[in-house]
Amino acid sequence: MFRFNLRISGRLFAGFAALCAVLALAVACTMVAIGQVSSAADRAVTLRAPAAIAGTELAGDLYATLAELRGYLLTGDGAAKAERAAKWAEIDALAVRLDGMVARFTNPENRRKWEDIKARLEGFRAAQAKAEAIAFTPDAFPASHVLLTEAAPRADVMFAKITAMINEEEHLEATPERKRLLKSMADTRGNFTAAMAHLRTYLLSGDMADKSKFAAPWESFRRGLAGIAEQGALLVPAQRTAFDAFNKAYAELAPLPERMFALRGSAQWNMPVYTLTTEAIPQAARLLELIEGAKDESGKRAGGLKGSQQEMLAVENAEMREDISRLTLIEWGLLVGGLVLGGLAALFTARSIVPPLRAMTTSMTRLAGSDLSVDIPGSSRKDEIGDMADAMQVFKDNMIEAGRLREERAASEARADEQRRMEMNRLANDFDSAVGEVIKTVSSASTELEAAARSLTRTADKHAGALGDGCSGLRRNFGQCRLGGGRHGAA
Repeated sequence: MFRFNLRISGRLFAGFAALCAVLALAVACTMVAIGQVSSAADRAVTLRAPAAIAGTELAGDLYATLAELRGYLLTGDGAAKAERAAKWAEIDALAVRLDGMVARFTNPENRRKWEDIKARLEGFRAAQAKAEAIAFTPDAFPASHVLLTEAAPRADVMFAKITAMINEEEHLEATPERKRLLKSMADTRGNFTAAMAHLRTYLLSGDMADKSKFAAPWESFRRGLAGIAEQGALLVPAQRTAFDAFNKAYAELAPLPERMFALRGSAQWNMPVYTLTTEAIPQAARLLELIEGAKDESGKRAGGLKGSQQEMLAVENAEMREDISRLTLIEWGLLVGGLVLGGLAALFTARSIVPPLRAMTTSMTRLAGSDLSVDIPGSSRKDEIGDMADAMQVFKDNMIEAGRLREERAASEARADEQRRMEMNRLANDFDSAVGEVIKTVSSASTELEAAARSLTRTADKHAGALGDGCSGLRRNFGQCRLGGGRHGAA
């Protein structure tokens, strides 16, 4: 089994490197665009939209607290007061939520606005609490408060004293002079009562017509009081005492109407409303301007913290759309570029690698079939195909050399076999010659022994009688000698 470790050629590497570069560029562009879109989407979902919604809720709660406060100031309904407290609890929760978002604001101006909003929220809360605390207390209407605490007690004294003076006339003689005095006292009391009634009406209504109605009876009251003073000689001691008390109370009451008129005619005549309009509402207006922006000519608000978040949300949404469109175009461009580069790489591979490999495969097949006459293609190339061709050429040369060595080894073995055969034949011939000589020698000796034996036999026959048993013993010995000679010859 052959294992080829093919290195990618420079040109092929360039093609694949280009494809990898296109892929890397596509992934990089995609990741960058996705990162931008993801960041913008995260800001939109977790910051811009929640901040804008929280701003809208905050503005709505501010309007609601004002509405509930107005309702309470008009009706004194405790439910409106409780509802306003609930709205402030919602505002506090919204402030906590916005505090968590402000740290991520990208516009320093919005962070500054939020700090201003938080400070003004406390002022707005305090102004509302102040108006609510004053409502339905004596301090709620300063003019009425002066009437109730200062003017009314003195007016009661004056009315009681002049009534006592009038009642005293019942015990006196009704002379013309006393009748005139009684009429003066009665007119003074009537005009005083009418003047005080018009004063109370004006303090309640604030209508200038009611104010103007006060002047005539008040002036008549003053003239009547002067007339009583002119007739002072007619006053009895009890009347004199009452009149002195009346004048004392009048001296204290006299400057109070103008003071009450001034208070009723001022913006502070209704302190809860004054606090609402001069402190709470301006704070609310500034808060709404910071949250929703200033009003334009049509009365529509634009800008502010909420508007800024909405604008940035719209801008970032447009940027996301642009990023997605840009990414789409880039991806299409990279796809087309990748396809073109892939086609060129495939064409280059098909033209520069496949035909040489196919030719090399054919040559390797023929070479595997022991066809050593095959030519190795691509040996002149300077790339990996050329390296493979050089390796195949070495393989072919080794096969040729192995064939030559096999032929030389076969010829050498044949010569060695022939040499061994000739040597064996020579050895066999030499052995045959040696054996023949031995046989000839043994045969000659045997012939000689046989002749000797016959001679001895004859001699023995001659001396048979004499020798007897000795001859027999000699024969036995001779037989043994013969036998021994035969064994020796065989050996």
